[in-house]
Amino acid sequence: IEVTYIMSIMSAAEARKTVVSKRIAKSAILKLNMDEPWETIQAQLLVKIDHALSPSQIRYDQYDIKFYITRVLPKPGLSLSCKTDYDLMILKARKLKDCTVNITVVQLASDDDKENDREAELVEVAKPKKKAVRTRRDPATLPGNVNKNRFIQELRDEYKCKKPDSACPGTYCFDSPDGNHIVLSHAHIDCWASAMLKDDDSATLLKPPNHKLFDPTNSISPVIQRRQALLAAQNPTAVAPAPPVINFNGAFDFLRPLIPHAPAEHVNPTPSIQFSVTLLPSTRLAGPDMTLEIFCTTYGLSPKIIEKFTANDYLHARFLRFILITELTDMGFTRGEIAALRDAVETWSILIS
Repeated sequence: IEVTYIMSIMSAAEARKTVVSKRIAKSAILKLNMDEPWETIQAQLLVKIDHALSPSQIRYDQYDIKFYITRVLPKPGLSLSCKTDYDLMILKARKLKDCTVNITVVQLASDDDKENDREAELVEVAKPKKKAVRTRRDPATLPGNVNKNRFIQELRDEYKCKKPDSACPGTYCFDSPDGNHIVLSHAHIDCWASAMLKDDDSATLLKPPNHKLFDPTNSISPVIQRRQALLAAQNPTAVAPAPPVINFNGAFDFLRPLIPHAPAEHVNPTPSIQFSVTLLPSTRLAGPDMTLEIFCTTYGLSPKIIEKFTANDYLHARFLRFILITELTDMGFTRGEIAALRDAVETWSILIS
């Protein structure tokens, strides 16, 4: 019966490489009968090693030789250094239908190689270690931020408000299934995009996250609440019911002599003070639209005014017609800045004839 030996032969230089994947072994195939003596297999293995590595001297004890058999004896296998090892290998091979044995050969390091390795280690230790230079990546290039910015752009494209400016001051709005028209600020869109990063269907392009910002009961800011209160005060919709009047016929004439005559009081007419609660009075129309930066430059307003408008997401002059005077105070405008702004708006706007 013939046995096929598949050999993997590795030099000492390759075996010294620390990264296993970078080691390169040479292969060879040897076929011999099972009844060949140990000396024959030993000599044939040395011939294959000599062809593969071409060493200056070749002795069997200069190599670590092992054998393993697929599905019978797993890697790394057993040593093949003497006749006893050889007899065991043949015994296991006889049980196979396909008599194939794998043999690994690793050249052992010589004394000269070991000395060279020690010298190389000393040189490596003596080398000054270079300091690792850590480069800070641009946050915008991080994968999470790239996806978030993409989601923000998709949300802005999807939810541009289609209502006219006179009906809604928002640039981006979301119409909820229950009929609420929610103005999407930067905080809304940032929260929505962050929730979409989780990728767990809690928030999608068509489904906002379960967050208090998207709760209609909490979505009205204090500034808008105050505006609604002032508008409600200007346009009362409910009138308190008058108390019931009970008439007693003849009672007034009966009690007239007992009622003292009060001296007539001189009533001064109350002067009518017309003060608009909005920055743009109702008697005037908005002027030409432009960015608020150009508006402030055109009418000589200070840079602090445009900074406060920008911080509160007011970008265009047409938005001025929605601003209340009280809102300017909430945004941190001083009295002088409010006066300068009202003067500029009066110059910019058009009087209704």
